Amino acid sequence: MSETTNHPHPATPEAAAPAPPEPGAYRPLSLTAVAGFGLAALYALVVALGALAAFWTGSPLLLPGWTLLVPVAGVALSLWGAARIKSAEGTLAGDRIARWGLLLSLFTGLTYWAYYAATYFAVQQQADAFARDFLDRLIQGKVDSAFVLALRPVDRRPEDANLRNELEVRHNAVGQNGTAGLLTGFHQKDVVRMLSQSDGPPQIHSRGVSHWEYANGGYKVSLNYTIETTRFVFDMALTVQGNESRHKEFEGRQWYVVIEESGISREGDKSMTPEGQEMMGFSGRGLQAAQYWMQLLQTGHHDDAYLMTLLPAERKRVGGGGAKLVGDVGLGYFLLDGLPVGTQGLGASPAALTLQAGLAASYAMLHEYRDLLRSSSLPGGYPAYRKFLDGDLVRAEEGVFWAADKKRREAFIRAARGLFRMGGEDIQATWRLEQITVPIARKVGDRVQVEHDFSLRDMSAGNLLEGRLVLDCAAGISAEEANNPEAWRVVRLDLIRGKSVPLGTAGPEGMAQPRR
Repeated sequence: MSETTNHPHPATPEAAAPAPPEPGAYRPLSLTAVAGFGLAALYALVVALGALAAFWTGSPLLLPGWTLLVPVAGVALSLWGAARIKSAEGTLAGDRIARWGLLLSLFTGLTYWAYYAATYFAVQQQADAFARDFLDRLIQGKVDSAFVLALRPVDRRPEDANLRNELEVRHNAVGQNGTAGLLTGFHQKDVVRMLSQSDGPPQIHSRGVSHWEYANGGYKVSLNYTIETTRFVFDMALTVQGNESRHKEFEGRQWYVVIEESGISREGDKSMTPEGQEMMGFSGRGLQAAQYWMQLLQTGHHDDAYLMTLLPAERKRVGGGGAKLVGDVGLGYFLLDGLPVGTQGLGASPAALTLQAGLAASYAMLHEYRDLLRSSSLPGGYPAYRKFLDGDLVRAEEGVFWAADKKRREAFIRAARGLFRMGGEDIQATWRLEQITVPIARKVGDRVQVEHDFSLRDMSAGNLLEGRLVLDCAAGISAEEANNPEAWRVVRLDLIRGKSVPLGTAGPEGMAQPRR
């Protein structure tokens, strides 16, 4: 029996593993790891130098947003480089460089952007709180107090009983081109009128910060809001500036509203609620009635102008009397306008002075006679009509009407009351209704009351009088009925301020002094 000889099969050769590099052999650095470390080092250097400069100048270190990409790229390159080195199984060097690049990018980037985020949220909260305080003052009708927040802190004065005088003197001078003063213009801004006329608390919704920067020695923040009142819904941009105070009377960061960069956002514009549409409709028709009433005064129809100060149900004329005998104007106007008023060329002799006094007395007497004839058919008769001609509609309430001193205050009141004695084109040349986008309108009982801003300019004397003409009508009338000026009643003229106009200011020429 043959023996079986077991011969071992030859071993199968295994895949040869790469030989480890010999000690001291050259291994190239990973360029990716080097790039990651380079970006990390560069970013750390920029942040360090910027921090030193910020400390030296006292300003914050605010890098542009795109610089966040630098540490992010440093982290990405460092991780990529570390992965390539590991997969190279010892043929690439630089794992320590990749690790340092990763750590440096993370540390510098997280530290700086944590500082940036903390600064942003702190500044944003301060700016928002200040902006809402400003809006709240407008909502409460404290317009002068809100205006104070639009002044630089160094220009502010205590909000005491003398605040109005301080604001008028310091911040409401008429411009050289005849433009309204800063305070007047602020009172007439759309946003101011829209917020102060809401019948309920407006809803203010923040839409965040559109832009912020460190400029002019402080933080400048542009805030955006959507505001809903009972009449309007609109988007508003409100820019505020906050500077660290260097004055002893102020502590901490002081903010103010940058008015020229604030207002209704153009892209959002504004829309009106049904109530807003109704009140704006009344305002527009009230303006037409106010213009019609001023035209009556301008053309000498004082009796018809007087009737518009009564309720429509009270305007019925009561008989003809003397006014019918002369046709309202007739003989009285003929004698009045034909009578010489001055004594030019007669010198200053006693006879001339006596004649002048006699003419003045005759002139006054004819005025009285004309008024008596006109009033004979008017409700209330001569006493009521005479009060109208004497400017009884003019109101100059303490705390509302401002003038520099008592003497000028009385002169402005006389000028306003003299409107009711003027005739011809004098009124058209000097008294005008301002074109305000959002007039004041409110419901008072069963009537709607509107107020339209007016100005009275006396360029020869260098004076400007500002006020509001107040009218009302029944709240329940239709739009068609409200289009008729006779549906409206002229309630009063509220005087707001009287001030001087600088020489050379553009405006209507040659306002004649009112005839008494």
